[in-house]
Amino acid sequence: AKVLERLQHQGIHPVVAFELEFYLFDKQLENGLPQFARDPLCGDADDQPNLHIERLSRFSDVLDDMAQTAKDQGIDITVITAEIGPGQFEINFGHCDDGLRAADWAALFCRSTRGVALNHGYRASFMAKPYLQFPGSGMHVHVSLYDAAGNNLLAAHQQQPLRHAVAGCLELLPHCMPIFSPNHNAFRRLGGTVNAATRASWGFEDRDACVRIPESDPRNLRIEHRLASADANPYLVLAAILVGLEHGLEAKREPIAPLNEDRNSGTDFPVEMLDAVRAMQQQPILRDKVGAEFVE
Repeated sequence: AKVLERLQHQGIHPVVAFELEFYLFDKQLENGLPQFARDPLCGDADDQPNLHIERLSRFSDVLDDMAQTAKDQGIDITVITAEIGPGQFEINFGHCDDGLRAADWAALFCRSTRGVALNHGYRASFMAKPYLQFPGSGMHVHVSLYDAAGNNLLAAHQQQPLRHAVAGCLELLPHCMPIFSPNHNAFRRLGGTVNAATRASWGFEDRDACVRIPESDPRNLRIEHRLASADANPYLVLAAILVGLEHGLEAKREPIAPLNEDRNSGTDFPVEMLDAVRAMQQQPILRDKVGAEFVE
């Protein structure tokens, strides 16, 4: 809330949209491990190929109930897609000009979805890496910045502010890992598997990048921050991203080369919990913009 208030005083108005990936499991564990969700038509474990529309139709009863329960809470749900892992889905929320409300939607959806899943005989999990052999679940955050007149600040001056904002995000990203990966399991998601970046990088329409620039018209130009795990705190993730954007606009530095130009572009970030904590503690910009007490 403090970060949003500070941006408002600067005439910067973020518009935010969250996307969450999650898994459906069978209700029963086996030797303490999650099991694939059972196909309600045939009773077999879900083994549909990634992104297959058949998974959406076979699990439509529970997915429809999840969507309706969310809408009953005032959550703006737009799209549900089948994801890469078995029984894995992604939910997209509408773009919202109230950052706290956007984070509310993400938090509320996680809670209601677990309850709905149990009512249908499943377990829903936003755990970052429930299966070591399959992709983890991430929290993707779209952020665009506007002035009071509704002009997209990132699109001005041949998109130079966009480049500055990206540079700020990438500079602070290695120091925000305790927020983006808030537990040991979340760090397992960063082990080089599909759909999770292993270095701080950016690119146009590149899902291998931590910071992706989706194709859009100037009015809707935005960044998509893809590093956080699905079980991260959406309020803290949004605060960290906004601080990175704010710092970038102030520092006005050029970012490293995008992955579209150099597939080896990127800077390292901590992949161990204690290293991440130390990196956050030693960052003066974070201590200033989110508060030294919070960092400690």
